[in-house]
Parts: sequence; C-alpha cells; structure tokens
Amino acid sequence: MAKERRDKNPEDIVAQLLEENIGLVEKLIHKCYGNHDLAYIFEDSELWARPQYNEGYLDMYPAGFLQVVGHTPVAHISSQGELLTTDTFSATSTGRAIGDRNLCIVDTVTKEWREV
Repeated sequence: MAKERRDKNPEDIVAQLLEENIGLVEKLIHKCYGNHDLAYIFEDSELWARPQYNEGYLDMYPAGFLQVVGHTPVAHISSQGELLTTDTFSATSTGRAIGDRNLCIVDTVTKEWREV
C-alpha cells in the first residue's frame, strides 16, 4: 500500500487516508461528544478552546498535563505555565504573516520545549 500512495499527489493521499479511517474518526467524535456529534465545531468546544485568551480554560486539564495549542495565531511561541501556544505560521486574509514562523520541539515526557 505504501508504494500505491507514493505515486499519488498529497491531496489524493489525504483523501484516501480519511476514507480508510472515517469510521475511527466518527467513533472518536462520538466518544467525546456522545449524540451531539456536531458539538465539536462550536467555538466553545474543547477543540477550539483558546486558553491563552480565557483564563477559565487554563485549568481545563488536571495539573501535570501540558496543553499545546496550535490553532490560534500568535506572533511568537509562548508558554504560560502548562500551556504552550505555537501557531506562528498563520496569515491574515491578505497573506501577511502573523507569526515569526518558528517551530518548537516538545519533549512530552519532560515537558521541555525549544524553538527551531
């Protein structure tokens, strides 16, 4: 199967993987949201929580969990206790870069991180 995928363009590969695993995705959504399968698309779901802007979300997980957020544009990677905000690759609707385009490598055991 790997050889079959190698010959396809990236869009086709993603489409094939999604098609092959859609049942798993649906099971995960159902496990998280029960019969409210569309609840995850709303602004106040855990998926879209923006803890760096709403202190109520900072304690969403038990102490000791490192929460890494990558869907809210920021200028620079930042750390607030056990919250790491990393989306430095976003752009405005006109294409102007919002962030400095740095990446970070996170050690999920030690919870240490560094920019690269």
